[in-house]
Amino acid sequence: MTRVAHLKYAVAIFGLLLIVGLAAVFLGSMKPSERAEAIRSDWAFRGEILEGLNPGEVRTAMTERGPVFVVKPSDEMLHSLESNRNRVRNPLSNTYDAERDLFIVWGVYQFRSTGCALHHAPRTSLGERTDWPGGYFDPCSGLHFDYAGRIIDIPESWREPNLRRPLLEFQADGWVQITGLMNLPDES
Repeated sequence: MTRVAHLKYAVAIFGLLLIVGLAAVFLGSMKPSERAEAIRSDWAFRGEILEGLNPGEVRTAMTERGPVFVVKPSDEMLHSLESNRNRVRNPLSNTYDAERDLFIVWGVYQFRSTGCALHHAPRTSLGERTDWPGGYFDPCSGLHFDYAGRIIDIPESWREPNLRRPLLEFQADGWVQITGLMNLPDES
């Protein structure tokens, strides 16, 4: 083999390695940065949590900024929500997602405190309180919310808002991104 042939092979191999190296750099640049991943993980959860819920089932999606409660309402839950209308100051709620037949509730109450993560409180969890329909409890303020995110049993003079529903954007990779919180319905 001549010197020219060796040179041709060397250049071809070098060119191939250069193309592979550039392709690796290019593909690596398409991966989200650590900062982008950190921002996404603050306000995102895996979409599987919304799938396959049975009536009456409550699931909690944990994000870095707090829980998101997802509820597939059963007939009993819907009945208790309707029968408790006289116990809530503002019966308007924006937490129901009709497309998915789910209540989706942002699980951090931020009215009087700096923000406290709510606890899921099923119907049987409040011990001696037999009239509890089930919902959420704020350990910081002591407030109770039904599954629709409405405050239960507060004095008329209080002006605490109901819970809010997160705005969701479904990503192609199976993640659900929270893009904000829905405005509350007008309170009367």
